[in-house]
Amino acid sequence: MTNEDFEKVLKSRIEKINKVLGNKAKEYASKNDRLHNFNEAKSFFRCNTKEYALLGMLNKHLVSVVDMVEKYEKHGILPSQNILDEKIGDTVNYLILLEACFSQDITDNATEKGKEGLCCCGKHEDKLNDDVTTKEVFVKEKCTIVKFDEKTNVNDRFFRCDDCHKEIYIDRIIDGYTFKCRNCNKYYVLQEVKHG
Repeated sequence: MTNEDFEKVLKSRIEKINKVLGNKAKEYASKNDRLHNFNEAKSFFRCNTKEYALLGMLNKHLVSVVDMVEKYEKHGILPSQNILDEKIGDTVNYLILLEACFSQDITDNATEKGKEGLCCCGKHEDKLNDDVTTKEVFVKEKCTIVKFDEKTNVNDRFFRCDDCHKEIYIDRIIDGYTFKCRNCNKYYVLQEVKHG
């Protein structure tokens, strides 16, 4: 396939995505919630997240794509252009909607520091692995802010957990660093206080 032919396929797909997701929005989304159907489907699928509900709907389309590929692989049967367009289009559109679901949840659970000593952190570093690039999202956890200043030393007897009252030692003092009490699993986030 030439670059020019590939660009035609890409341009055509982008136009179809805009058309279909725009039209489907009128059909499936509420006035104020583009992801309305997936929020409602949570109870139907008995799951906690719209992402999981969406995955249930996406599976049907993924099975169709796999069947299409296997028919060609095993029997040499190519799909018609209309079938190819429909199956690939549905799958791509659901993946875009899945990205939108995650993007909304990441935004909704972003750090809000300074609200009565609590933050809805949602972005805790994975403490079992010191690789800074490894992150996990813990949705709607409440993190109590622990203040520190330039006099705070690593591994000092830092403070007692609010819930279980066990002493907590911290292995690094960095603004925004999140950690949990090993005894009761309560989450905390460090916040630097600068004097002067």
